[in-house]
Parts: sequence; C-alpha cells; structure tokens
Amino acid sequence: MTLLEQAKQLLTAPVTRETLNQLEALADKARNEEAEQIGDLIEAALVSAPAEVLAQYQASLL
Repeated sequence: MTLLEQAKQLLTAPVTRETLNQLEALADKARNEEAEQIGDLIEAALVSAPAEVLAQYQASLL
C-alpha cells in the first residue's frame, strides 16, 4: 500500500487529532507529487475536523 493510499484510508473514519498526526507523519515520509497529494488531504482533513479536534491539533504544534 502506498503512503497516499494509507492517507486516504485514514480519512474513511472521523478526523481525530491522531488522524492528523498520522497524516503529517505520512507526508514527512512521502516525496514529490505523493507528498503534495497527502498535503492536500491534510488540508481537507483540517477543514472537516471538529472544532475541538482542530484546537487540540493546533495546540500540539506550539
């Protein structure tokens, strides 16, 4: 399974802070176009994440 496929599979469930962390880890491993595509999935996940999850994720980045 490619990194992109793994990222897409993560998004079949509701978005959690752990989901966002796992997506970031996959993006870090990916290269070139695959990394860009996973980055796009991260953006989509951030938009669809519940406000509480988004706040927790943002706090973890500080």
